[in-house]
Amino acid sequence: RADMAGARLCGADLSGADLKGTNLEGSDLTDCDLSGADLSGADLSDAQLCGADLSGANLSGVKARGADFSEADLSGADLSGIEACGAVFSGADMDGADLTGGDFSRADMQEASLSECRASGAGFKGAAMMDIDGSETDFSQSDLAGADLSEADLSEACFRGAKLDKVKAVEATLDGADLRGASLEDTDFTDADMDGCLRD
Repeated sequence: RADMAGARLCGADLSGADLKGTNLEGSDLTDCDLSGADLSGADLSDAQLCGADLSGANLSGVKARGADFSEADLSGADLSGIEACGAVFSGADMDGADLTGGDFSRADMQEASLSECRASGAGFKGAAMMDIDGSETDFSQSDLAGADLSEADLSEACFRGAKLDKVKAVEATLDGADLRGASLEDTDFTDADMDGCLRD
């Protein structure tokens, strides 16, 4: 395992690089091109990845607690099993990404685009997800307890068997969303658009 902890790599072209298992804790990867890179099992804890291009990258099993992915391009990336507790994804493009089984608890995902993602079994407990685009995303069996989804676009999203207890979904759009089997204790749907929403 290479040790690149604290490295300053702003703007570097690392597209397609093999960084599997690399220690990049606390490193500065701002505006880096990491498209198609293999970062599986790497340590990105507290790393700066603002504006980085991670499209199509493999980040499965990555440790990314406290990492900053704000405005990053994570479209089509594999984030399955990622540990991203408290990480920042605000304004990030995560369309079509695989978030299966990832831990995004207490993450800041405000205004991120997560449409058509696979997020089954993922944890978003207490996450700030205001104004996200989560349309057509599969959140089945995921834990969103206490998350703030105010003004989020969740049209056609699937929440089958998900935990939505104490979720704040004020003015959210849930047009055609599937809430069958979801746990909805103390969920706040004030002024939410729930046309065609499927519920038990």
